[in-house]
Amino acid sequence: MTGFHHQPKVGKRHVDDTFVVITGTYLQQFFNFLNSIEPTVQFTKEIENDGALAFLNVKVTGENTGCLEYAVHRKPTRTDRYLNFRSDHPL
Repeated sequence: MTGFHHQPKVGKRHVDDTFVVITGTYLQQFFNFLNSIEPTVQFTKEIENDGALAFLNVKVTGENTGCLEYAVHRKPTRTDRYLNFRSDHPL
């Protein structure tokens, strides 16, 4: 594949995480293109579920208006328990 000619609607990066919004018909082509650039660097993908996707503890939802909405994402395993600062655990 020599290149990919369909521009993603949104593309953001934070350290080694990327967030891309692209039309579903081009998703697999784009994914294959990214993984063909450098064999030692391989991307994985997560696809939205019920119109939402968790990214870096942020729940991102796409609206019909074309805007993205953000909310804090809490994992289902969250217990709201914290270690006491003075407990006998290494910092």
